[in-house]
Amino acid sequence: MIISTIPSRQSKWDAWTREHFISERSIILGQAVDIATWKSYGSALNSWLNFVKTHNFPVEPSEENFSFYVTYMSYRIKPASIKAYLSGICQQLEPHFPGVHTLRKTFLIQQTLKGASRKSGSPPKRKSALTIEDIVLVLSTLGDSAAHDDKLFLAMLTTAFFGLMRLGELTQPDNPALNNPRKFTCRTSVSISETEFSFFLPAHKADPFFEGNRILISNQIAASCPVDPVPLFACYLVAQIAGQSLRAGGATWLAQEGVPPHVIQATGRWASNTFQIYIRKHPILAHLFAFSGGL
Repeated sequence: MIISTIPSRQSKWDAWTREHFISERSIILGQAVDIATWKSYGSALNSWLNFVKTHNFPVEPSEENFSFYVTYMSYRIKPASIKAYLSGICQQLEPHFPGVHTLRKTFLIQQTLKGASRKSGSPPKRKSALTIEDIVLVLSTLGDSAAHDDKLFLAMLTTAFFGLMRLGELTQPDNPALNNPRKFTCRTSVSISETEFSFFLPAHKADPFFEGNRILISNQIAASCPVDPVPLFACYLVAQIAGQSLRAGGATWLAQEGVPPHVIQATGRWASNTFQIYIRKHPILAHLFAFSGGL
């Protein structure tokens, strides 16, 4: 038995049962792959399961049926995509068949992939890069717009352009199930001055451990640049929070806390019950207000 000669300052922790270990490990392993990547891996696994079911092959991969899968799929999708499918299949099948990653790297599989690429491969098609002239054109069209969505679009466009950011770092997925709050940039992290602004990006594609980076956008990038991203970002912030935002927010909070309407009216120094327009935008609060004698 090994005994440490250094006294421990660690408090005594309760022992876990095996079932608890398995449960907690499952949660941690689930975090090893991003949820969006996990969904793609699930699609790859479905592709494999459909393939083996259609052709009456065993689910357990072998060199031969993996090679057949590559051959079969090369007639339906780009060979470059097959490699991504195989990665997803291996990741999903590894708990059941631990040797699947080694199988994926065998000579027969590699040669089948190589042959499929030579037979059906095509050069990658990349989107054209935006130019500063494109940005100027957009500004000439939307620069004077008072619409909030247009202000947001211009702020995102110029922030991503000058900050060399991915679109996914500035947006949320259309599918709510893929949203990860740990990736959201908080408005409280924003710092802005007349010459620059910055915010904290919690995570990105090359940062799987959420160390984060501070994005700094300056209007001094190039003296001859016809676009200044700082006022565009500031314009969006002003559109988010205007002069009445604090007043409206305070009234809504008091209503949520159950404060009677006449007390809110007196606190806010409203001469009439027009303050209740803020509450009408929140159906639940409107219901509560109705029972309090408001609205």
